[in-house]
Amino acid sequence: MSLPRLLVLLALAALLAVYGGSRIRYAVDPLDMLPAELPEVEGMRGLYRHFVRENELILTLEFPGDTAPEAASAAAGELARTLRTRPDLSRSVMWRLPFEENPEAGAEMLAWLWLNGPPGALADLTARLSPDRSRERLADAIETLASGFLDAETMILSYDPLGLTALPGGLETAAGASGDLFASPDGRFRVLYLEAPDGASFSGYRETAAWVAAVRAAAESWRAGLAAETRPAIGLTGEPAFVAEISTTMERDLKGSVATTAILIALLFWLMHRRLKPLVWLMAMLAFVFAATFAAGGLIFGELSAMSIGFAAILLGLVVDYGVVLYREGLAERAADARAVRRIAGPGIVWAAVTTAAVFLALNLSSLPAIAQLGSLVAVGVGIGMATMLGLFAPAVAAESVSPSTLPESAGKPGGENGRDRLARIVTAGVAAVAAGVLAILGPPSIDTGARPFDLRNGRASAALTGLETRLGTPGEGERLPLVVTAQSPGALAKRLADTDARLAALEGEGLLKSRALPLALAPNAANQTRNAAVLARLSDEGPRLRAEVLESGFTEEAAALGDHVLAEAAKLAAAFLEKGGENEKRFVLPRSDLGRWLIGRAVSEAGQEWAAIGQIEPVSGALAFDAGGRLAWRDRVDADGVRVTGWPVLNPAIQGLIRGDFVRVFLPMGLVLIVVLAAVFRSGRDLALCLGSLAFSGLVLLALTRVLPVRWDFFNLASVPILFGTGLDYGIHMIFALRRTGGDREAIRRGIGGALRFCGLSTTIGFGTLAFAGASGLAGLGLLCALGIFLNMATAVWLLPPWRGGSAKRRSPH
Repeated sequence: MSLPRLLVLLALAALLAVYGGSRIRYAVDPLDMLPAELPEVEGMRGLYRHFVRENELILTLEFPGDTAPEAASAAAGELARTLRTRPDLSRSVMWRLPFEENPEAGAEMLAWLWLNGPPGALADLTARLSPDRSRERLADAIETLASGFLDAETMILSYDPLGLTALPGGLETAAGASGDLFASPDGRFRVLYLEAPDGASFSGYRETAAWVAAVRAAAESWRAGLAAETRPAIGLTGEPAFVAEISTTMERDLKGSVATTAILIALLFWLMHRRLKPLVWLMAMLAFVFAATFAAGGLIFGELSAMSIGFAAILLGLVVDYGVVLYREGLAERAADARAVRRIAGPGIVWAAVTTAAVFLALNLSSLPAIAQLGSLVAVGVGIGMATMLGLFAPAVAAESVSPSTLPESAGKPGGENGRDRLARIVTAGVAAVAAGVLAILGPPSIDTGARPFDLRNGRASAALTGLETRLGTPGEGERLPLVVTAQSPGALAKRLADTDARLAALEGEGLLKSRALPLALAPNAANQTRNAAVLARLSDEGPRLRAEVLESGFTEEAAALGDHVLAEAAKLAAAFLEKGGENEKRFVLPRSDLGRWLIGRAVSEAGQEWAAIGQIEPVSGALAFDAGGRLAWRDRVDADGVRVTGWPVLNPAIQGLIRGDFVRVFLPMGLVLIVVLAAVFRSGRDLALCLGSLAFSGLVLLALTRVLPVRWDFFNLASVPILFGTGLDYGIHMIFALRRTGGDREAIRRGIGGALRFCGLSTTIGFGTLAFAGASGLAGLGLLCALGIFLNMATAVWLLPPWRGGSAKRRSPH
């Protein structure tokens, strides 16, 4: 083939890559890689859809162990003020409840909580502030302050003598903003919530990554100005941090794995063959196959997940096999033209491609969409690769074949084959015995049920989130599980929350739950607002009288300010509600302030036609029991219509149960089908047994190695089983076809298919091995396991399968 054709092929590959890149986007939501039909996933989707904020970045500050809580609080406040001066970075920064920083700032939220709360609580407040009782309350407040005993409740009296912060259940509980949103119990771990500036556009992950990087740089610059011994460790988490980190990691993985695999394959080919022209053609073919598959992926899927991004390295490692088999076999047989090359190596390549594509297509039957997409991309690429190599690379091989052979001469001698065969059988028996002994002593490898395959390895955003979940809350408390409650209207949501709370209270009484927390006060309640609006309006009219009484009782103007602001906001809210028309279900008002929007949005959300609330339940120690299918044993006691208990502690076992079911339901039947196909292909029980025996032998050794090496099985990399089965069949098919064609001529095997399979095994091992550096931990584990297994498959097929089968040691004349 000529240079112009090569240039045209490369230009076409570039156009296809650009086309694919223009259509592909990176899916950063881990839930896209999970089965949507699971109730636990449904709950997680509700949580992500309603409560993951695309424009909120969470900063965590971990101060040294000897830092005083007051100093940590002051430093967090200083960082918040620093970030607030950067309108290009933030719209707002929340680092503690505004009630603490500025009591008047929460006036509207306090007024709304009274409007939305139980009518009985507002009636009690109105009674306490009535003309005949209000002065008595103020006198009690003065007496308490004069006692000199300053606890938290007394401090509140100093700026809230009217008791407007005395909401049912307490201020923080009612507002859904308990102190553990901002600080750990020891005060040395602080959290800041930063909202993106107005007008910020995060339409692409690069814009999000740039904003996250700018915030990180500003925070690190502030940190550098502190004394070394007081500097906190800074973490960034939240949806923007994950989007930035996962997307950039996926882009790096795709580029890095393709480049690394291509370079190593090229180096391996050069070391084995020392021929530049076929190397250039081979790499051009690989570039075309990758670009065409990438474009097909853009057309079929439109997006790639963190797992399916590994298709590129796997594909290159598999498809290069077909090219090298053509090259080695064509040169060994002195093929005169492309047709002869295809006749010699084509059947083995076609059957190998068919079985490999079938294996990877069968991954579509998996319950995990991430594995299914990976399988589809590789299967499509294998088909494109087979056609490309047979159609475009075969002529280049034929051109090389008519020149003097460049294959190295074998150093072996026919007379030594019997000795080598005996040695191979001894090695087989010895290795099998050692592997069986390892498994007998150490036991079979177990499944790592705690694995998080969809997490990024060494992900900074994930580490910061883990730190936040670990450090906040009460020391020694159990694992808290999210509970997502959804409904089609706020009224229905409020009723569903009340019903759920009653059901959870019963479970607490049975000793199944340790605690529960539902945002009962934050769900807009049209019925409560209807009953409270007129009462609150009348109470706000009492503002001038109450202000005068506060001042006459000896309180300062500052102490009267909170009451002035709350009652003024109450008047506005009551008027806004009374002016609203429409159906009672839709007749409600919400706070307009940033604080009110922030607090309510953390617990209650509206998305489309659906309202949702998020709560938490804390099971008692040891209550997280699961059935045989991986489902939480008492999930049906909590779940109901629109109510889902979720979280990774209950999601992981459910997914593992699905994968176990997939293994029995999908992979085993698929293996039986492939065995039937192989029987039809070989039409020889002996050859079928040898092919399956080579798979069994390499599988036994792999299981033993995973017991002594730091390679672990988890529910994700179980997908390596059908992958290894398919690639192992490839090597067996190629070798047995070659043994048949050559009459068992061992020297011809070494010069032709043996060298090709050595290259294939090493190149495919390289392809999977580069995934060990992938960002996604599951993909990295899958790559390591497949690399090890494929190398064993290759070694068994090349060095052990021919002696097992036996045959002539005589050298054949080339055709």
